[in-house]
Amino acid sequence: MAFSKASAIPGPVKILVGLSLLQALYLAVTALIGTFTSADIGTASVIASFYFIIALALAVGAIAIWKAQRFGQPLVLVWQLFAVIIGVQTALGGDHFLGLATVGISGAVIMLLFTRSTLGYLAPSS
Repeated sequence: MAFSKASAIPGPVKILVGLSLLQALYLAVTALIGTFTSADIGTASVIASFYFIIALALAVGAIAIWKAQRFGQPLVLVWQLFAVIIGVQTALGGDHFLGLATVGISGAVIMLLFTRSTLGYLAPSS
């Protein structure tokens, strides 16, 4: 089932793009809050810069998937794999709700990246 770029965007693509953009927003807000509440502004700004770079890459990947460009898939996938690892470590570290939410959202995005309709939407049209 090949999708043309003029066809409607499949539901799984809409959901995974929405979740990815939500994660990018969360990373950006976390970076800002961490910077403004830190006692050591130098270290906090370096960490915030890393968060902003990840959020930007995730947003670029999500928008690329929305536009049916395949290069967005690895950008989103790499972050989701890291987020699963971070979520498990967060849950094991004591913040169970945040860790399980991270694992759940990232796991859902990984599964949505490989649904038949998403892969068909991202397949190059001949």
